[in-house]
Amino acid sequence: TVLATILMSSFVREQLMELGIKVNGGYVRWQSQYLRQLRIPCIKAMPKSMFESLQIAYKQHDYTTIDTLVSNY
Repeated sequence: TVLATILMSSFVREQLMELGIKVNGGYVRWQSQYLRQLRIPCIKAMPKSMFESLQIAYKQHDYTTIDTLVSNY
């Protein structure tokens, strides 16, 4: 769930907008060649408190907290 949470963040979305190809409606195509280029926080090196906070934010669909946690890490 933590990886899914990170992928939902604005931090990742902005990277995909720069790297990826936009399709109908302005959506970005999630292709493996672009996903490999994403710079995301290392989940294994993440403090336990942040890990747990991301899980809680994911369950509550709290996108503001997700964005804050991911962008500040």
